[in-house]
Amino acid sequence: MKCLAITAEGLEQLAKQEIKEILNKTALTKKTVVFFDAEKKELVEFAYKARSVKRILLLIANITITTEKTKTIQLINAAIKDYDFSALVSSKSFKVECKRFGNHQFNSLEIAGEISKTIAAKSNAVISLNAPEVIFHCYIHNNNLYFGLDIAGFNLSKRDYNIFNTQNSLNGAIAYSLMRDAELKEGETLLNHYANSGAVAIETALFLTNKSVNFYKKDKFLTAKLWNIDLKQFDKIKAANTKIICYDKSMHNITALKKNAQIAGIHKELSIGRVDTEWLDTKIDEKSVDKVIAALPIPSKVIGDKDIAPVYKEFFYQLDYVLKKKHLIVIIIEKDELLKECMDKFEIIAEKKVLQGMREYKVFIMKRKD
Repeated sequence: MKCLAITAEGLEQLAKQEIKEILNKTALTKKTVVFFDAEKKELVEFAYKARSVKRILLLIANITITTEKTKTIQLINAAIKDYDFSALVSSKSFKVECKRFGNHQFNSLEIAGEISKTIAAKSNAVISLNAPEVIFHCYIHNNNLYFGLDIAGFNLSKRDYNIFNTQNSLNGAIAYSLMRDAELKEGETLLNHYANSGAVAIETALFLTNKSVNFYKKDKFLTAKLWNIDLKQFDKIKAANTKIICYDKSMHNITALKKNAQIAGIHKELSIGRVDTEWLDTKIDEKSVDKVIAALPIPSKVIGDKDIAPVYKEFFYQLDYVLKKKHLIVIIIEKDELLKECMDKFEIIAEKKVLQGMREYKVFIMKRKD
């Protein structure tokens, strides 16, 4: 079966990697989407285990559209008119959701409504906006339209543990990607400084223990119910021997982190503390950290350019003390102009951008200069 993974921009290659790791299948990437083939059980397994994706679809239509409403609806109807929807929904209730990015002469509700009418006409199913048994998803990215059965029925990148937020809280999928960028291995020590509400640390602990980010919401997977697939068979939780140190100078952030980790069920895997950057060398042994991940602050109304530069310099000064000689640092930041002026003994070896909603972040992978 043709399948589609929808990702945040910048995470396409990681989603492709996960498809290989979980299903041992190859995939093709396009901006914000990844194409692959899978059978029903494999598709549900991937939706349950994947950490870098927003939606997983059983792909029904993949077409190029225009910005004009009438023409686009004609193209959609032509693409789905021969599809046997009764095989998926039969007499069940359903709804169609639509997420749209780009400039178009129509809105998401109009497209969802038109597709809903077609499905209802081609099956015995009824539209239910409040409690559907089946959910279809239409994803429009500029002039590309993808439509299919939503395997989970909800946005997989939104984590249940992310209840207590801070101003700079990261999306779970993006936080997970930072850990993969750091190439963290079993037995290593990770320092997650400027930990905010804990997404990076929590995602790291969940990954290393092989615990699904969907562990506590199995009952929400509509297609698993539809296809009678028990998600418990995919759980193979293990112990982890990696030390995860989570520090932040804000007590508000630390409180949020502790609560979120408790909700995720991995608080025992984390070492959490309120620590200012300048005190890192008193809390951590010299050259004892393998990897560092940090969401650095940026200039704001509270702290200006002239005040943020010393913060960056102190951060790198402390890392020079605690980090092992040739190991990696992963930085995520919105504005990088001053950062590059304060790196001193470190250099950027790779960089990319990722989008969280409308916020664009830059991710830098660094190491010590030779």
